[in-house]
Amino acid sequence: RPFLLAAHSMGGLVARRWLQLDAEAARLAIGLVTVGTPHAGTRLARFGPGLAAAQMRPGSSWLAELGRHDPPCPVLCVWSDVDTFVVPAASAVLPRAESQAFAGRGHFGMLRDPRLAPVLAGRLTQG
Repeated sequence: RPFLLAAHSMGGLVARRWLQLDAEAARLAIGLVTVGTPHAGTRLARFGPGLAAAQMRPGSSWLAELGRHDPPCPVLCVWSDVDTFVVPAASAVLPRAESQAFAGRGHFGMLRDPRLAPVLAGRLTQG
């Protein structure tokens, strides 16, 4: 069945990669909504240990490979001007994707923002 995929933070990067690798999922996805996802990396990742942090560093080879392929479905990037995890904030906007700012909301606050549910519901009715 067709589905809308919504993901937060690095989950948005993982969702993009999954859609690149799984042709059936890519065919069925009506859209992807990323919330606070560091599409171009985050400077904060340089302080984190492990593979996930290394992958989210700006200029990483993993992000470069991810960026070589356009998403197979429409993407909406929800981002915030005060997200202290995705630095710089513009990193949360994927080129050629639609974006919506939740001004004044932090990285986790965007998930609790009352505007998010209507955004998701609207995407479902568009599909």
